[in-house]
Amino acid sequence: MKRVLITIMAFAVVLAGCASVTKMGAQLGQGAGVLTEQQTASISRTADAWNKAAQDIMPEQEYFIGRAVAASLMNQYPALDDSRANAYLNRIGQTLAMASDRPETFGGYHFLLLDSDEINAFAAPGGLILVSRGLVNLCSDEDELAAVLAHEIAHVQNRDGLMAIDASRDRTKWTTLGVEAARHLGTDELRELAGDFDESIGDIVDTVADSGYARNQ
Repeated sequence: MKRVLITIMAFAVVLAGCASVTKMGAQLGQGAGVLTEQQTASISRTADAWNKAAQDIMPEQEYFIGRAVAASLMNQYPALDDSRANAYLNRIGQTLAMASDRPETFGGYHFLLLDSDEINAFAAPGGLILVSRGLVNLCSDEDELAAVLAHEIAHVQNRDGLMAIDASRDRTKWTTLGVEAARHLGTDELRELAGDFDESIGDIVDTVADSGYARNQ
């Protein structure tokens, strides 16, 4: 019972201290025979997740996150092979981006048409904006197309994508805390559930991309 209480306290320390201090304390606990090697590893993983959630996303990171999101989307929707149409889309988009509250990003704004009849548009972090052919065909004039692009630029300007990623990272730290606690403190059923959570943590970013932005955003 004493060991269980000490383990719970060790997980709680994660909430109050930095990752390095928490991991050092776990190592000391293992050296004193209070924590097992598996429990020490669990505390270290939790500390790393907590520390990651507290980090700010730099512009360079935003750019590469956006590229990864865009690449994932383009696996589902191929790019439209029409250089003139894409150049036209970019002329409108770049003009609008310059008039926004965030005219510059680390990698710049890029606009691309997707060869799909679906009515959709995507704004990836960093300024990568993808618009389906089906949505463009619904626009009766240039003003309506500009309104679509301005809407997507607003998502980049407001960092809506990063806010979603931040939220997922926040969920990850809590999930990791619960997973590791359940693995060592819970029943066999809880430990089995913990394994299922481990597999789903990596899917959070994909879920964010597929679900789209919230209505208020």
